[in-house]
Amino acid sequence: MNLKRRVRHPRLRRERVALYMNPAMQLSGPGLVYERRAPFKIIAEEENKLRKLDLDDASRTDPREAAEQALVHWTRALELSLLFASLHDAILELGLRTVADLIRESGRVDALVVTLSRLEVRRVLEDNADALRPYARLQPHADEPATIDTETVVRSVRSLLLHCPIEQLERVGRNHALAELAHRLRLAFDGLRAFVARRSHPEQDAVSAAGRVYAEGRATIDEVAAMLGIEVPDVVALLEEQGFRRSVDDLRLSDDDRRDRLQRIRDDRLARGGKPMPSHARVVRDVIASQRIEGIDARPWLRT
Repeated sequence: MNLKRRVRHPRLRRERVALYMNPAMQLSGPGLVYERRAPFKIIAEEENKLRKLDLDDASRTDPREAAEQALVHWTRALELSLLFASLHDAILELGLRTVADLIRESGRVDALVVTLSRLEVRRVLEDNADALRPYARLQPHADEPATIDTETVVRSVRSLLLHCPIEQLERVGRNHALAELAHRLRLAFDGLRAFVARRSHPEQDAVSAAGRVYAEGRATIDEVAAMLGIEVPDVVALLEEQGFRRSVDDLRLSDDDRRDRLQRIRDDRLARGGKPMPSHARVVRDVIASQRIEGIDARPWLRT
């Protein structure tokens, strides 16, 4: 007889109650933290339902209602998938290994998920309450892993993206004046695509580290290019594809920086007497731009 039994962690139970009472986020709610495979079961179920939606069903008496229903379902599913993917990212970034670690660091997890996903988290949870409800009673042991392997997460996201008729949905949104829903859908779609690119890159640790310091304004694009050993135009495309970008406040120059840059541009122009001066950086920039325009760029981290 197997005499082993799973002992619940008393501290975990107390913290769990406290987290459910958190009015700000409640990211540690049903299906998000307490059962590491629950998110992918939920997304798989939602994906099966979404495949049955017919966007061009001529038999519907109200085409706009059908269009809105389809956009709502797809938007909710993609936003929930992005929330799950961002939670997975946050767990990895913070180095959390167990459920107990995850609950102990819940405040940092919440903040990082919001930063990564750029979602209104409470709205996403409320919109998907029916899908999350069946998983509310799941209570894994404190010592269980905080998340499953990245390959499984990427595979789940790829499957959802593969079956999402994004162009058709955007067309339906334009035709029926559903611009807000279509915009939310596109943001979630691009966020998931960036997650896949970010987690599929062969040197992802270095790219993630460089991307974070760039997004936080702690390194210039030239410094990031030097860190990764990639030309500046390639770095810009790579970071953009993987979702690393700066806010407007981080991009805005101070008055002193603006004057300094304008003066350097003027000094350079006067020194050249208005004549072009070829350089390696300019040649690389022009060649890459030409390749992209002509659609012949074969580098694996750039989509054509």
